[in-house]
Amino acid sequence: MLRIIAHPETDKRIRLQLAGRIGPEEIELLDGELRRLQHPGTQLVLDLAGIQFIDPAGLELLERWLAAGLQLCGGSVFIRRALAASGLQHQVDLP
Repeated sequence: MLRIIAHPETDKRIRLQLAGRIGPEEIELLDGELRRLQHPGTQLVLDLAGIQFIDPAGLELLERWLAAGLQLCGGSVFIRRALAASGLQHQVDLP
């Protein structure tokens, strides 16, 4: 289960606060929400502080969105290690 709450921080920056897990069942929901909010000139930021689990498919989704300019922040030690193991640790902006 995944909960997504959008927090517009400015006209050009939206932080998505996530809670739960990012696995096969949640990928479509997260991808759809990112697509819905993606607009030219708008910076999307995923706040991973509330994520307890992410599987390889979730990491692949994040990798695709990171290539499109998505930013990450937060995340437990477990999540940061999962990102690092996938080569994504340099993409994480910790608060």
